Amino acid sequence: DTYSAYLGRTGVVWFLLGILALALVLMWSSARVTAWAGLLLLVTGVAVAFSAHPVTGDRSVVLIEAGFGLGEAVVSGHITHDSYTLSKRASRITAKELAYQHVMLQPGKSTGKGWRGLDRTEGERQKLDDDAIRELAALVCAVESVQGHPVDVEWAFFQRRFYILQSRSITSL
Repeated sequence: DTYSAYLGRTGVVWFLLGILALALVLMWSSARVTAWAGLLLLVTGVAVAFSAHPVTGDRSVVLIEAGFGLGEAVVSGHITHDSYTLSKRASRITAKELAYQHVMLQPGKSTGKGWRGLDRTEGERQKLDDDAIRELAALVCAVESVQGHPVDVEWAFFQRRFYILQSRSITSL
């Protein structure tokens, strides 16, 4: 079916199988927390994307919000994130709002998570390059097409690949 084909094309199936294999290994490992924290530290960015603008209701755009570290910092409003707006029809970036990020939330060794300061150069960097922004927008549009309605998608970026963590309807539309 269409959804399975989409997952196969994007590599999500292999990612999920990898997570399952890692989970099985960790079940028998005494270093469960350390290994999971190590995996999470490798994620470059996590945040949210919308296949329609959640405030204006404009269904002709994709809105992407991105920050360094765990997505909880973006969703909770603890950091100011980059925002990218793209035209669905033209697959073109129409607006970028780049934000200075002075800290990032990451898994901690004893507390579960913790904040790490970013130096000026790292904090001023654009969170996703233009090619990655367009690639993520295409994935979000594919999810919308499969689900048949505008979606709110949580994503992760790891080793120059995107992973869809979850998707749901945009509740404000």
